[in-house]
Amino acid sequence: MNKWEEPTEAQPCKALTGL
Repeated sequence: MNKWEEPTEAQPCKALTGL
C-alpha cells in the first residue's frame, strides 16, 4: 500500500482510495 501512502498531491491519491 505504498501507492496510496506516497504524497501525490494528496488529492488525486485520496480520490482514488476515496472511491
